[in-house]
Amino acid sequence: MRNKQALESEENDNISRLTERIRELESKLSEYEKSISDLTSKNVTYTDVLNHVPLAMLSLDTFGYIQFINSTFSKLFDYAQTNQNQHVHISRFLQFDDTRLSEKISRLLDDHVQFDIETRISDLDASDSYFRVRGISITNSEQKATAHLIIIGNITQRRLAEKDLILAKEKAEEGNMLKTAFLSNLSHEIRTPLNHILGFLELLLMENLPSEDREEYTQIVRGSSDILLKRIEDVISISKIETRQMDVHNDNLAVSEILHYVFNESKRIQHQHNKQHLQIILNEQTDYRNLIISADIRKVHQILINFLDNAVVFTSTGQIELGYFIENMNGICFYVKDPGIGIAPEFHESIFEHFRQVDNSPTRVVGGSGLGLAIASGMAKLMKGSITLDSTPEKGSTFYLHLPESIISVHSMEPSYNQLGIDYSWTDKTILIADYELANFNLMKMMLSKTKVELHWAKTGEKLISHLNEFKVDLVILDVDLPGIPLVELINRIKEQDRQIRIVIIGNELDFEQTQVIEKEHVDHLLFKPINKPELLHVINRQFVVS
Repeated sequence: MRNKQALESEENDNISRLTERIRELESKLSEYEKSISDLTSKNVTYTDVLNHVPLAMLSLDTFGYIQFINSTFSKLFDYAQTNQNQHVHISRFLQFDDTRLSEKISRLLDDHVQFDIETRISDLDASDSYFRVRGISITNSEQKATAHLIIIGNITQRRLAEKDLILAKEKAEEGNMLKTAFLSNLSHEIRTPLNHILGFLELLLMENLPSEDREEYTQIVRGSSDILLKRIEDVISISKIETRQMDVHNDNLAVSEILHYVFNESKRIQHQHNKQHLQIILNEQTDYRNLIISADIRKVHQILINFLDNAVVFTSTGQIELGYFIENMNGICFYVKDPGIGIAPEFHESIFEHFRQVDNSPTRVVGGSGLGLAIASGMAKLMKGSITLDSTPEKGSTFYLHLPESIISVHSMEPSYNQLGIDYSWTDKTILIADYELANFNLMKMMLSKTKVELHWAKTGEKLISHLNEFKVDLVILDVDLPGIPLVELINRIKEQDRQIRIVIIGNELDFEQTQVIEKEHVDHLLFKPINKPELLHVINRQFVVS
């Protein structure tokens, strides 16, 4: 009986211990399951993080089999993420075949040599894509490699930016070289005529100088002065174009008048370059003899004279042609054609850039500042026009000035040019020159001496009004900076005195505010200093013809 009780007690104890052990195992199993769940959750979190990294990431085991790729890698190389479960070796990844990267990965797997390189992966796409690739080994506490990680970043934009910076640097250096050459050339171009002027003026002061020598020296001083003035004007013009301070003053004028003005200037240009043997012809369209255009006439003159000057300089023999034709019904195209040395195709664009010449070497045959065509192109654009070029080496060049939508009429205005070179005669006209400087009045007085026009001088605005009350005036040449009475008020008072009086404003390049005032007050013409005789006669004659 006692043994039976003992056995039952022992059995109960065993059951109790077994129950307790089961509970312990259930608790540990629950903890293990929780741990597994936590690990799985963390793994999912890490995967999500890596999939949002903008770098392509590739994980390899120690044998080179793909363990993991993130979504960036999948998109970049068009490689499905599901492939990572297929135990694919990196050597079978075709995009890396026969590349520098393939060699680096092999050394990483075999010798654990880590790398950081920039390379192209040409098979990736049709563009020139560059990548920075890093290969690192992941080690355990015993410093043994357990996996390898490849990180790839697209640096194409950075490389392109670097390339652009290099090109910009090279262009800036080239620009500095061109500017240096330009300044050196400009120094020579200014000093040479200045030395001529000073030297021959000294000779002209000599007593008993033969009249033939005096005439020759005077012509040299005049020619050198024109060259010096042209160089200074070029620098001022290009500065105004660059800073967008050059204004456009449109006026209506007969095309034949423009052509004859430029044609008359050709004689001076030939003499300046000692090319009197060249033949320059004017090709007028007889069907459109009275064609009228609206444009900035001063700029048109300057552009065509620049074309003509280049033609004379680069032509040794033959015939130079100046002309025009109608373009697109209401546009006009002026041209200058020469049989000179021509221009190679590779220079057709660069010659319109600042400081550019086909020959920039110190041993070049012809001079010049290298700004003429850049200025001409800038002026054409200001007038909403353009300049084009046809040229073949050793066969000659043709420069075109296109002015679209510039034609006003084909018959409404008679030309006022002095076609046959006959002296102007204005015996029945009176001109009042209003300028503070007596020297400016004397200069214009000498220029107009052969015209037999009656001249008067006004030093101030008050004196100008006083003269208008004393005698009849046909034309007022008014300096923009005349003291005494504000410009607008003075113009209004002249018009109140006699609305038939023509007004020509004369001065230096006008600022924007003055330009607006003049255009608003309907002044008849703008004439800029420095004044040259042909232009002055041309402008005055036109005012008398119109009146």
